[in-house]
Amino acid sequence: MRLHSLLAFALLWSGCEAPPERLPVDAGTDAAPAPDAGGADGLRVTTAALADGEWGAVYSFELEAAGGERPYSWSVVGGLLPSNTWLQPEGRVVSPALGEDGQFGVVIEVADAVGSRARRALPFRVLRHLALSTGSLPRAYVGRAYAAAVVAVGGRPPYRIELARGALPDGLALDEHGRIAGTPAREGVEDLGLRVTDASGQVAEGEATLAVLGPIAVVDDAVHDVRFCFARRLFGLEVADLFQVESVAVALRVVADDPSRLVITLISPAGTEVYLRDGPGDEEATGELDVVFGAAEPTAEPLDVLAGEPARGLWTLTLYDPRCPYPATVQEIALVFADRRGTEDTSRVEGWTASLEAGRPSVRVAGGGIDQSTIALEVVRYSVGPNGIAEGGAGDDLRQGALPARWTTTLDPAVATLDEETGVLTAGEATGAGELRWEAQGASGTLPVLVLPPDWVP
Repeated sequence: MRLHSLLAFALLWSGCEAPPERLPVDAGTDAAPAPDAGGADGLRVTTAALADGEWGAVYSFELEAAGGERPYSWSVVGGLLPSNTWLQPEGRVVSPALGEDGQFGVVIEVADAVGSRARRALPFRVLRHLALSTGSLPRAYVGRAYAAAVVAVGGRPPYRIELARGALPDGLALDEHGRIAGTPAREGVEDLGLRVTDASGQVAEGEATLAVLGPIAVVDDAVHDVRFCFARRLFGLEVADLFQVESVAVALRVVADDPSRLVITLISPAGTEVYLRDGPGDEEATGELDVVFGAAEPTAEPLDVLAGEPARGLWTLTLYDPRCPYPATVQEIALVFADRRGTEDTSRVEGWTASLEAGRPSVRVAGGGIDQSTIALEVVRYSVGPNGIAEGGAGDDLRQGALPARWTTTLDPAVATLDEETGVLTAGEATGAGELRWEAQGASGTLPVLVLPPDWVP
């Protein structure tokens, strides 16, 4: 690049016109300006550099020359001005809004009334208003290594970035280059005030939010811009630890032209399926769907049905977009658990059938295959085994037997009938969806149920 610029200037000094092209960025204000090639009668360019401009702002600067015979006529013979910027023949560099920022170099030529000419290379610097562009940092997880960067734009690098307000979660640190790294030790959401200072002393401030989820996170590290279209895409996350679920959240980031019809379900190792999104009608999901289901916000996700289940095993997240050609890109998937430990007994529902195709626990009218007309449910109590961890019926938990339970449902009787004493659900002649609720010795829960026709195919 430097050799190329030397050749260009050799052409200029020889009297040939170099093709208009951008000069190297090191031809900036810190470099000594090239001497002007004055005419025989003393015509010379006296302007040493163009005044600094601000990106996006109106710009006007008068070039100056001496000697020769007026009037002067000006032109660009080498390098390039920023986009949306030009030199008027009378010697004024103008722009309604400077379209680029950075260091530029331009070679201008002045001609006088009798044809004498002089040239000079002028540096030109366009500064962008200093700002911090980070609003929401990538999510972090308790106990997992984290790395992210606060991004500054404009001004004059290098930058120095520091905290102005707030505090990073325990285990994380911010260096002067804007890098946040470490292993967070606690969960929570931190609102951070950040300050950036550039090399010229200009200062700008901005806000950023950092959410740390925990305490047990299982992240699908294989998800890097996974695309899918008009198909059900399954993502499996394996939980190796043996514990009982107290609560679970699903962190998900999907980018699509229109993810409003995206259907998302979560399937536990025990076969429990929960709809996270049923797709149609979500006007907020445009462009990017970036949510944590089951967290404090939003509150409407029915993930409490998973409380009490054993966590160990394969958790499956399914995503389905019924429309093409509008592919979606999955950028992040994670499960975040709180584990239930202690000596208390646990109760869980057993006996129902999950259907991967249906997307919910379902009853299917008899017709062959895996269809069935009834499901028999029972509430089973487990006590904590010798390891002292409530594992929801897994591990060394001890089965204490079924409990007397009371069952209710929101299903229409034409769809299915429920024996409130025995927990037997029988499909009717219609199809539909609803919930089952159970209560047994102080414990309770809700199960989503879908009733389908025979041999139903998605």
